[in-house]
Amino acid sequence: MKAFYTVFLLVFISFSFSASAQDEKKKKFLKDPADQATMDSAEFFYQEKNYHIAIGKYKRLCENFPDEKILHFRIGVCQLNMQEAMEEALVHFEKLDEKAFEREQSLYYRARALMLNYRFEEAIPLFEKYKEQKWSTFEFRFLSDIYITNCKNGIELLKQPVEAKIENIGLPVNTSASEYVPLINSEGSVLIYTYRGPRSTGGIQRSTNRNSVEAGSYDEDIFISNFDPATGAWSAPEPLPFPVNTKANDASVYLSDDGHELYMFRSVDGDEGSLYVSHLEGTEWSSPEKLYGKINSPWWEGSISISADGRTAYFSSERPGGFGGKDIYVAQLQPDGSWGNIRNAGPKINTHKDDDSPFIHPSGQFITFSSQGHNSMGGYDIYRCDLTNDSTWSDPINMGFPINTPGDDIFFVITGDAQAAYYSSGKAGGYGKQDIYKIIPGIFGKQIRMIRVKGVVTVDDKPAASEIRITYEYTGVTQGIYTGNSASGKYLINLPSEKELVIYFKAEGFEPQLRKINTKDVDAFLETTIDVQFYTDEYLRKLKSNGDSLKTIATNDGTLKTNTSGTDDRFSKFGTTRVEGLRFHVQIGAYNMPQNFNYSTVMKLGKVEKQKLDDNITRFVIGTFDTWAEAKEFCRLVIKAGIIDAFVTAEYQGKRYHIHELVEKGIFQP
Repeated sequence: MKAFYTVFLLVFISFSFSASAQDEKKKKFLKDPADQATMDSAEFFYQEKNYHIAIGKYKRLCENFPDEKILHFRIGVCQLNMQEAMEEALVHFEKLDEKAFEREQSLYYRARALMLNYRFEEAIPLFEKYKEQKWSTFEFRFLSDIYITNCKNGIELLKQPVEAKIENIGLPVNTSASEYVPLINSEGSVLIYTYRGPRSTGGIQRSTNRNSVEAGSYDEDIFISNFDPATGAWSAPEPLPFPVNTKANDASVYLSDDGHELYMFRSVDGDEGSLYVSHLEGTEWSSPEKLYGKINSPWWEGSISISADGRTAYFSSERPGGFGGKDIYVAQLQPDGSWGNIRNAGPKINTHKDDDSPFIHPSGQFITFSSQGHNSMGGYDIYRCDLTNDSTWSDPINMGFPINTPGDDIFFVITGDAQAAYYSSGKAGGYGKQDIYKIIPGIFGKQIRMIRVKGVVTVDDKPAASEIRITYEYTGVTQGIYTGNSASGKYLINLPSEKELVIYFKAEGFEPQLRKINTKDVDAFLETTIDVQFYTDEYLRKLKSNGDSLKTIATNDGTLKTNTSGTDDRFSKFGTTRVEGLRFHVQIGAYNMPQNFNYSTVMKLGKVEKQKLDDNITRFVIGTFDTWAEAKEFCRLVIKAGIIDAFVTAEYQGKRYHIHELVEKGIFQP
């Protein structure tokens, strides 16, 4: 089984050293048969590239023989290949002189360790010196040239560090194992990621294949954690149950904006690795299904990211015909629901090296990816391309130091509001081999233009499944089709700017309700909530008999109507009632980010005022009236002007009230 992500630094261990010479080195300190057996076992796993097992044996021997150079050399090489403890690896190599273990390329490894510890100026001359040695190999000379270029890039990137707050998200998510591919829903409240450690379902991979750098490591599993805003911490992560996690390599690769679709990598039955999707059905994840169409091939397919409208996919593949090993490709959703029209993303993004982990932001304004090419300072660096005015991608921008390091920095994702980003890195100071990090802000030098629409769909005041179709108002062309969660009724949709749209909400057994939304003037990130209620006739009769309060729904033409005679009765009694200190307003909006709300369509009707209550939500109201009837008549004009969710609210002695509360509290006297 092939893992989705393998930490492999291309060190190409050479075993051209003399066995007899090596034996002579061992004889100097290996006198106890038990120590000899441990060394023999360590050497076996080392030559099999099973560094995870070999390093433990070498370290046990090193405790007893701290001055033995061969042990320090072996431990350092293992650490380089496992991409862990880079500072410790350098300490081990610095115990060796330049001629130690020449046949095993010790000079090269020391240079590599210096590079991975940001000591670029020291690493470059050692790489150059190594290339001149008679023991140098073609592979390592080739890699030395690459690393010299990386070091030069690193020197320049270190001169202009980016001003970003980078924090390890810490326990309980990050552990001494490997955590990578963080997937975050658009709100930043759910984290799904790939885990590789003792809790993995598949256990430890064991192999005698000399090309298997994964041997001794664990299979991949998918874990989930939720953010608690009250504590500011992530919950204890739990593995997703079967059928998501199996005894194969199961890795998370993409989470839809609403958190309802999980795309994953799986390698089974000799498959190089393919892309699957699982759907959140209520509270359970469905059995993953291989993506339909031409995205999957006989070769490895890894990361994927889907545009907000669900029509375009960016994915990585090792299929032939690309520019390098892994390339990023583009696919389009076909009328039959399959993925087709596959094309390479082109030389602006792809290089002759590996390019992987694309992420298209919900706004569609930029794409990020990781690459070993371009001006990388070593391993994978994270890059960003912006969408230009002619709908092409700009030249890649290196996200800079300290985001990028000489090691692998990869799997970069950004929340919808771009206030935070998450990625995985093996940088020094972490908990394990790969950790998940958070960056604030998520993007630099870019103003997000997007509106997030979210809410809850209910039937008879209970959460319900829904289908949500969005069309362009003047053409009727479908922009996208989305679903709400059947267990919670929640939905979330990210919409582009500069559009006039109609949203159709459909619940089983009901005619659709519609809402109109205009994003033409949105020039920043805006969030709005639209809750949609459906009612059966039986439930409305029950409400009527109980005299319950106002229930408002939208008709198919976008106007509003009430569904209970209880409210009509109150209006007939109190519609023209005047009470000292009681005033009525029409509310036209409520937002967390009030600066982005555009109310130009109703400005001709009067002055719009802001009200900020204890919940820190800013409400926009228009008009001030002495009676409910006057406010209700004005509300009809506001709705006609385009604010279809407008409604009447009351204010008594400076405090906000709902209409039914005026009766319950005796402000309206019977």
